[in-house]
Amino acid sequence: PSSMEGRSEPSVATDRLVGAVPRTRPTLEVVVTSALEPHQEEWDHLVDRQPLPTHYLRSWWLLSGVRGEPLFVLVKEKDDLRGGLALERDQWHGVSRMRTMATDLWPTHYDLIAEPGYEEAVCHALEAWFRSLRSCVLDLRGVGEGSRLRKVIPGALRMKPAPAAYCASLSGGLEGYLPTVSSNLRREIRRSIRRIVETGHQMRVVPPDAANRSLEALRSLQWEQFGSHSVLLPVFDRFAQAVRTAISRHDAMLLELCDPKGDVLGVDVWLMAGRRAEGFAHGLAKSAPPGSGNALIAFGIENAPPHIVELDMGAYHGEWKKRWASVERRSFDIRSTMGLRARGVQALVNGVVAVRRRRRQKR
Repeated sequence: PSSMEGRSEPSVATDRLVGAVPRTRPTLEVVVTSALEPHQEEWDHLVDRQPLPTHYLRSWWLLSGVRGEPLFVLVKEKDDLRGGLALERDQWHGVSRMRTMATDLWPTHYDLIAEPGYEEAVCHALEAWFRSLRSCVLDLRGVGEGSRLRKVIPGALRMKPAPAAYCASLSGGLEGYLPTVSSNLRREIRRSIRRIVETGHQMRVVPPDAANRSLEALRSLQWEQFGSHSVLLPVFDRFAQAVRTAISRHDAMLLELCDPKGDVLGVDVWLMAGRRAEGFAHGLAKSAPPGSGNALIAFGIENAPPHIVELDMGAYHGEWKKRWASVERRSFDIRSTMGLRARGVQALVNGVVAVRRRRRQKR
């Protein structure tokens, strides 16, 4: 691992950067560690209290998805967690690179976390920590438009727009939601639900003891629906591990569509944090009744826990999602370099990429 704060780091770091916060919070310190315990519950509680809670910052998602060396930058007041940032570290062309933790699991609304009332102090502490880094490349994906990270990372930032997420406001169950969409979509939804009922199919919220069966059904349905083009199947084991933990903590809802014989024809997975849920993954059999995808979403809206007031439908495939969602939340990919060596490596890589691009254009 590269040097941090001017000295070599152990793999389970206990580095402390004290006195890097305003005088209003003189007892805060930064602790860098590869293990979130014993602060896992505190971390998840803080995630719920963020301006835009997201399952992506849940400990069970981060720890299931991380591929590089985990790096939790914790801002503490004595034994209490006041905020932090989740990163993973690897080597990139010979320099240390810090990335969004679980970066290949489609980060959304990525941000630091901070206890309400401590936001400014946590931001100052993390900014001081970033300034202490001697040489590294920072590669952050899915940073939310309102992310406080943009304020704490020193130096110039290269920002590239990422696909926006489409979000729907929920209140009053399905009947409270339907007036917020077009009359055409309302008719489609009601027609789809009626078809499910008339053909003897059933939709249900999967009980925890049936989650494994439902997840294996989703794996098969993903292959049936998308084949080798499925982006979920290559990471399915890590995804399923995260979902199982989420179910045990009441942070996930699985929805099933079954035929009259009880065979699973459709699965939707909703992941929750705070007041928000994301419809993260789905799979449908070719034999499912027409409109089953619409029916499952509507069923989820009707059966969502009462504290869920926003459904995040994720990014990509925005045309159909715009019909359901009234809010568009933008994200960015952010890249930055710190230190002369990292800047030199980045410039060299940029030059090689530019040469290759020109050669392709000449062909």
